[in-house]
Amino acid sequence: FSVLLPVEPERAVEQFKSDAGEEVPQIQFTSNTPAGAFMVSLQDSTPEQSGNAPLIEQAYTRARDALISTFTGKLLEEKNVRINEAISGREFRISIPSASGEYRTRIFFANQKFIQLIAVGTPEFVISSQAAEFLASFELLNQKSVEPKLDLIDYASNFGGFRAQLPFKPVYSRRTLPDGTGADRVQHLYMCDPNDEALPTV
Repeated sequence: FSVLLPVEPERAVEQFKSDAGEEVPQIQFTSNTPAGAFMVSLQDSTPEQSGNAPLIEQAYTRARDALISTFTGKLLEEKNVRINEAISGREFRISIPSASGEYRTRIFFANQKFIQLIAVGTPEFVISSQAAEFLASFELLNQKSVEPKLDLIDYASNFGGFRAQLPFKPVYSRRTLPDGTGADRVQHLYMCDPNDEALPTV
């Protein structure tokens, strides 16, 4: 990988226990500044996580909750991000009350690795343009992204005469809207929303 850092990073290897209880090496590259540090960490991901959307989501949730617990902090921000315009990931920003600081990280899976980009230090440092430049500069060489794979079904509509591949059978609704000329028009809606599982489908 390549990344923009203010000073030459120091390389270290830490051992962590996986969910299966196995020792997993994590390679860390740290670039220190007076106001904070930039870090890149990499560790092997499991074959089961490759392209498995639920497992990837679980990994993001565990990472977020572990950081909040470690720092006894609060989640200040969480959002989906894209790395290199091609890789889906997640970004968190968490407070560190004991140090009056913040921890900002982007995490994602690629090249059979679980990768974290980290900016940690003062709140001003973490949200600075330098931190944004660091996060945006990261680039994977020989990139192989791990995108969640969705199980899609072929769906044929009852109205409108169309076919589409969807993650599950959509919820149908119909409403009448004014068209600005005094007449009404009918709008047929097909919605795939995982939060609407209790609604009738057509």
